[in-house]
This record gives sequence, structure tokens and C-alpha cells, in this order.
Amino acid sequence: MRRFGLLGYPLKHSFSPAYFNAKFDRENIKNTKYELFEFSNLSDFSQYLLKNNDIEGFNVTIPYKEQILTFLTEVDEWALKIGAVNCVKVLENQENQLRLKGYNTDAQAFEETLLVGWNLPDKALIFGTGGAAKAVTAVLQKHHVDYLLVSRHRQGNKVIKYEDLSNQILKERKLWINATPVGMYPQCEQMLSVNDKMLTEEHFVYDLIYNPEETLLLKAGKKYGSQVKNGLPMLHRQAELSWQIWNR
Repeated sequence: MRRFGLLGYPLKHSFSPAYFNAKFDRENIKNTKYELFEFSNLSDFSQYLLKNNDIEGFNVTIPYKEQILTFLTEVDEWALKIGAVNCVKVLENQENQLRLKGYNTDAQAFEETLLVGWNLPDKALIFGTGGAAKAVTAVLQKHHVDYLLVSRHRQGNKVIKYEDLSNQILKERKLWINATPVGMYPQCEQMLSVNDKMLTEEHFVYDLIYNPEETLLLKAGKKYGSQVKNGLPMLHRQAELSWQIWNR
């Protein structure tokens, strides 16, 4: 049996097993399964891998996209530049020798889905500073979009606090990207601490969350006429890119 899965904590929100197992059925991929690796400690997962050498690769989600780097033997150049990994290939797992290589399929998946149907504004707000935000930042840099990251703590010139979000900033930065878990199932009633009344028909709102399909942020965007996207197409695309990596 070939085994793959998703590493994170918690994982009750994940659509990944359903997506991959449907793919395996649809494409007649035999003796293969995708499961959840829900671990509250990465060291425990490393030991689990050593005892389960039929695991060939896994995706990585909250909160481990950055922490996983210290457990890897190799890191793809693009993932190293981004500073976050969401896809790991097991290169070797025998006789207590564990070699893992990390990749980032989030960035390419975000880029491809971001560019579909939208003309990019020249200024953006990215909510969050974690692994997903790092992938988003890399893509915006590539396309010369000026960005500000928004966090609970100020960090230099590019990271401001939510309290620093003036109406002027919210108005002039026409691309809003939520790279936090705020509003994700089961806390669907949560909303980013922003004045959504500043959204207009000229705004674009991309929420990387895919469960629920429509977060409160996306509902606000629709209310004020903004163009909106959720994270499901990105999830599907990064999954396909991961599958390609695991089968090289």
C-alpha cells in the first residue's frame, strides 16, 4: 500500500483526504491512500514516520509549514527562498535512516489561481505572517505588487498591526488576501478585525480558506461589490502539484 497524507493540528477542517481518495478512484490508482496525520508534536510524527516506512510523502498545513524545515534533509530552492514548506517527499526511510525533502506547492497554486479572471491591483494587504502568507508574499513580489502584511504585532516596515489599519490604507490597497485561519470551520463566525465597509467594487478579496466555502470576509466582499475567491481551487492545484512531486 502506498501511503500519503496531511500533517497538521488540528485537522477536522481538511478536505484533502476526500480530494485525493476521489482522485485515486477516478484515475484507477490502486493500493494507494491519503490520510490525516494529526500530531500535536513534530517529534512524535518523526518517530511515527520511522515506524511506517510505507509513507512516501505528505502535505503540511497549520501550524507546521515553517517548523517542518528543521526536520528536513533537503529543501527545494524555491521553498527555501519562501521560508515555508507544504509538501514533503520521503527520499529514504529504512534502518532508522530518514531523509526528507521539502517543497512549496502553495506559491505556484496561489499564483495560478490568483491570475485567473483578475487584473492585479498594484497594492495589496496580506492578513497573516505564517507559512501561507510567505507563499503569497513571494508571488506578489514576483508580480511587483506592493504589499503590507497585517499581524497582531508590528515587525519592521512591511508588517503592521491591525490597529494601524486606517481607512485610507484599506481603501487604497485594492487586493485583500486572508492567509490566516480566521473564519475557518468550525469557527465560521469569526471575522478579521478590519473595517469591511471600506471594500468597494474596485476591490479583490481572496480568502485562502476553503471550508466554509464563503467566509464572513467573502460575504462582506460580495455585499460591497468586490470580486471574491475562496481557497478551494488553490487547494486542488497544490494537491496536483504535490502528486507530481511524489511520483517523480
